[in-house]
Amino acid sequence: MGGCVSSSADKYETSKEVADLKAQVDQLQKALAVAKGNGVAYVPGKGGVVATLFFPDAKLPCRNMRKPGGCRRQHCEYAHEPTSLTRFLDYLGSATRTLDICVFTITNDDISDVVLDLHRKGVKVRVITDNDQSTTQGSDISKFRSAGILVRQDHSPAHMHHKFAIIDGRLLMNGSFNWTRQAVTGNNENVTVLADPALIQSFQGQFNRLWDMFK
Repeated sequence: MGGCVSSSADKYETSKEVADLKAQVDQLQKALAVAKGNGVAYVPGKGGVVATLFFPDAKLPCRNMRKPGGCRRQHCEYAHEPTSLTRFLDYLGSATRTLDICVFTITNDDISDVVLDLHRKGVKVRVITDNDQSTTQGSDISKFRSAGILVRQDHSPAHMHHKFAIIDGRLLMNGSFNWTRQAVTGNNENVTVLADPALIQSFQGQFNRLWDMFK
């Protein structure tokens, strides 16, 4: 018989290529859904920038908006619309496997509650923070330790001044933003959310070095 006949090997390669392509499309759709829900434009590109968040926010978010039915207070002074903090919390809360946090200080309860909730859901959370800041008034480090979250801190006169988090090894959140109420509503701050594998690997290496150093 004339013509070309596909072999079983050819069919296997084709089905594998289709499966790989479908997986890439699914991943992109998920990224687009997260970005759209947070009011940002996700543009795949060289830098892998997913979102840029700028502070200060005019108001802290209303916690009642997370409850069924939303907020029913007539004169609620908190924000009911998306803010930079709510977008930050959405990205942070998207962790399903691991969350590595390396920040100078953590005093904002909106952020700490998300971290604690992830820990309760089985996400492996590790926190590196500054030793001086860990004992200041309002610090949430003791709450983390009491909940069983792994925490390490530096032991030097200099400060551990990083402010980044790595989510599932797939997203990096980095910027000037301290995890405090003052940074949310008072300071001019920034956070960039990135999905660049090389950059994430570099920050993960730095986190692991500090984790071993502060053992």
